[in-house]
Amino acid sequence: TIIEEVDRKLLPILARGLDGTEVNLENLKGHYTIVDLWATWCQPCIYAMPALGDIYDKYRYHGLKVVSISLDGEPASEKWKKMIDKENIYWDNYIMPEGFDSELCKQLNVKAIPHFILLDPEGRIMLENAPGPSDPNLTAVLDRLLMGKK
Repeated sequence: TIIEEVDRKLLPILARGLDGTEVNLENLKGHYTIVDLWATWCQPCIYAMPALGDIYDKYRYHGLKVVSISLDGEPASEKWKKMIDKENIYWDNYIMPEGFDSELCKQLNVKAIPHFILLDPEGRIMLENAPGPSDPNLTAVLDRLLMGKK
């Protein structure tokens, strides 16, 4: 099956929001959530944003949340904010101040981006290497989880 319940939760890791407030990623609960790890310098990440927006629009009213987390690091936070506006990234956005050196990247052994993770409503990792937003396998998983399709 595509769903690989690993029954692990994200560690209590702090990311920073657009307004500078810190958010504990452990609190991503209550919805199925796609976590998108990306950076402003990553062209494949930027190319994936419109498809990620389409996934968000299709499933947001069925219980899906999308959270994009930039791995640009604190020194590039202004560039990150400008890219969010430029690319019209209208779902939740955070930045990992430590970038690739963050505990999140260490926990998930992230070596390349874009990298997608699917969390269940309890905040458990369902897919550590989820299909990208233009992959039909992601739609199949979300249809099954959120729309009751087989």
